[in-house]
Amino acid sequence: MDALREAIDRRNAHELEVHNYQHVATPLPGATPFSQPAASSRRRGRRRNEELNVV
Repeated sequence: MDALREAIDRRNAHELEVHNYQHVATPLPGATPFSQPAASSRRRGRRRNEELNVV
């Protein structure tokens, strides 16, 4: 994490010096995809109690 913070600081210094731009962190509105429940699994094939339609 320290390396990531250092990289962010270098990027911000470059953006401010060269482009006169400063990054601003903004919170995401509402829920993020990571806070959503996992999708339910889909069943494939026949269920155990189904009969085979064999002639």
